[in-house]
Amino acid sequence: MARPRKARGDLVARIDGEPTRRQALRDAAVELISRRGYRGTTLKDIASELGITEPALYYYFSSKEELLFSIYLETLTLALETVRAIRYGPGSPEEKLRTVIDAFTRLVVENKMFIIFFREKDELSPENWQRITRGERDFVDTIGDIVAEGVQVGVFKDLPARVIAFAILGMAAWVDRWYRANGPLSLDQVVEVFSELVIGGIRAGHPPSHVQRE
Repeated sequence: MARPRKARGDLVARIDGEPTRRQALRDAAVELISRRGYRGTTLKDIASELGITEPALYYYFSSKEELLFSIYLETLTLALETVRAIRYGPGSPEEKLRTVIDAFTRLVVENKMFIIFFREKDELSPENWQRITRGERDFVDTIGDIVAEGVQVGVFKDLPARVIAFAILGMAAWVDRWYRANGPLSLDQVVEVFSELVIGGIRAGHPPSHVQRE
């Protein structure tokens, strides 16, 4: 009789390099936690998924919370590197903002770790919660810088840049809950709607008198 779990464990055991083994464990954890939730997934479940023993898993992660934090760090690093590359790359503020909306929405849809990122933060220790929060602020500030640049050169309305950045973050954070690849809209169409909602709403004009600058 075939024993796929044992075979997968043998494969993990043959991987050269501790970082790669940690990544294999992290990937398995993402797959399970994104489906079952953090509290519904045990380290034993994750070890079993790869065909290894639970004690072997503790060699790489001392606790389930440490494993969760490593998922958060990987997710946040990917998001930050993406928006920073756009922020400091070529293009007008409008082109950059449109690219940010496109790139970040696709990241959320195509990477299951973002499901965890937007749902399990309260499971982090207070110290790790604060560390992730600081990274989230950097993410929002980077998008806000693009908006502020657009305001400065006169292509965007003089609206609070952080509010717009949070709006983009909020749209993307919810997309995995309702978007389906076999649904009525393609991902390209969803991205276009998001872009028009944001950019169409902030293109240069006279801002409402009751909105104050950031």
